[in-house]
Amino acid sequence: MRTDGPTSVLPGITTLGNLGGWGGGTGGNIIEFRGQVVTLEDSLALTRGRHSVKTGLSYQQTLSQRQSIPSDDYTYANVADFLVNIPSSVRLVHTRFEERPPTPIRFWRLGGYLQDDFKVSRSLIVNFGIRYDYFSVPKVASDCCRYFNRSEMGFGPLRPSDSLYDPNYWNFSPRLGFAWTADQAGRTVIRAGASISYTAHPAFGGLLNVQPVLPNGRPNPGNYTFQRAEVIRYGIKYPDTGRNNQLLLDLISDPNAPFTLTQATSTYFPQPYAIQYLLSVQRQITGTLAWEGAYVGNRGIHFNYFRQLNAVDRITGMRPRPDMVTFNYWDSSESTHYHSLQTSLRKRLSYDLTFETNYTYSNSICYGSNEILQPQAIDFPQDPYNIRAERGLPTFDARHRLNGQTIYELPFARLLGSPGRAAKLAAAGWQISSIFTAATGQPIVITQPSSWAGSRPDYVGGAALLQGYRETLQYLNRAVFAPVRVITASAATERPGTIGRNPLRGPGFWNVDVSLAKNFHLTERLRLQVRGDFFNALNHTNLSGLSTSINAANFGRLTSTRGARVAQLNTRLTW
Repeated sequence: MRTDGPTSVLPGITTLGNLGGWGGGTGGNIIEFRGQVVTLEDSLALTRGRHSVKTGLSYQQTLSQRQSIPSDDYTYANVADFLVNIPSSVRLVHTRFEERPPTPIRFWRLGGYLQDDFKVSRSLIVNFGIRYDYFSVPKVASDCCRYFNRSEMGFGPLRPSDSLYDPNYWNFSPRLGFAWTADQAGRTVIRAGASISYTAHPAFGGLLNVQPVLPNGRPNPGNYTFQRAEVIRYGIKYPDTGRNNQLLLDLISDPNAPFTLTQATSTYFPQPYAIQYLLSVQRQITGTLAWEGAYVGNRGIHFNYFRQLNAVDRITGMRPRPDMVTFNYWDSSESTHYHSLQTSLRKRLSYDLTFETNYTYSNSICYGSNEILQPQAIDFPQDPYNIRAERGLPTFDARHRLNGQTIYELPFARLLGSPGRAAKLAAAGWQISSIFTAATGQPIVITQPSSWAGSRPDYVGGAALLQGYRETLQYLNRAVFAPVRVITASAATERPGTIGRNPLRGPGFWNVDVSLAKNFHLTERLRLQVRGDFFNALNHTNLSGLSTSINAANFGRLTSTRGARVAQLNTRLTW
């Protein structure tokens, strides 16, 4: 069983703008997961001459349960609306929501593979094989609930409850690779390979819309999100005095109320898969020193992507389909690219020294967060029907990354020659080690508060990054960005902003950790170590906490650091 926080169910107030330094926050949400997994698998290996053949089958059945208890959420677009208590959106949760039973989901997976490692010659080995996987469409394993999903991008008729989306039967994963020793001395090895790997859709995480059923066959979601025009029409205010809850009850039981389907999934929903490819060269320079260089690539296809459909009209504040609520739509349109040059230099322990250094130069491109399972809300596209405008860097991308680690046995005892027992005890066993990490800044997205998720401002030209930010803490130039006009009726920007997704990078980062240790060999089996660890040993200030909301008073300012120097003393006794 796993419970995800926060565990508070108090109503939350979210502010899209800056309210005099008060940022607010969302309400709580208790999410509890439990379940069981049954796996049956078997494999067979056979060696004949130069062939080493492996084959296997596996079957996995999963029963997963989730119970989620959200809370009311009130969102205000600006100071003026907050002062007069007119939210831009409100999510109301039925007071008896927590009495809904856990939702049980059942799904299974069947897989098999065949692989051959063929020794072509003493210096060349070729690996090739194929794998097949079938992933069942999840089904509700209880009479308490059923699936609700609409076809035609969520606007069409309801799908059968046991057929959330069309199954995919063509999950074949070929793979091919080789390893070649390029010289007689065996000091140079070249490796290359490519493969395809499929994975399952998550049973939970937003994709599945499982809800209890009302007697009239409609879903009983227990919660409803009202947009600004509806907030004004129904007179919804914070806090709830009981009237809001009664309004929610009336809407749930009203057959003419908007259909409360808050999630929809594409009926064409193939399994996400990745094409992985590699070319590497390893070279032994000396008996203890080796270098490796590699090109590593990854192409993600049919990754999960989501957007909000039936959002309020930017001008009128009304939904295009008044018979339906605004809902999240999931499909497999996310496409990712990753290319990298990776190098490393390694030295095995000799002359009391060992070290390893790695450097990666890489580039990633995607439409959203590059997540297979659960994208983040900040990655909603500005225009749900034009996701190509979202093509950009993922938030975790680092163009340059360098790290290294070193361990050096201090040679005090060896330099002393043949000291006495006391001098040897004092001089031997000293060790110093360090870890160095450096990376370019991560991509940042410039946001604009709006009832349309993912809204961004305009870029009007000029240098966006300021010089001397380490002294002023002002990293972004506000003058090169301009907010898009917000329409009062909808609390949404009148159009998408011109700035792209994640167009800039934050400040770079580097850090050095150092450790000094003394080892005492008290007896043949008893060993004592006293060690001092110094994190951020040089006390370098790595600035972070960049404010990227265009309406914030501290927009473009760095508000925090990644931590000052920390020292700690450790003692360990080993026997």
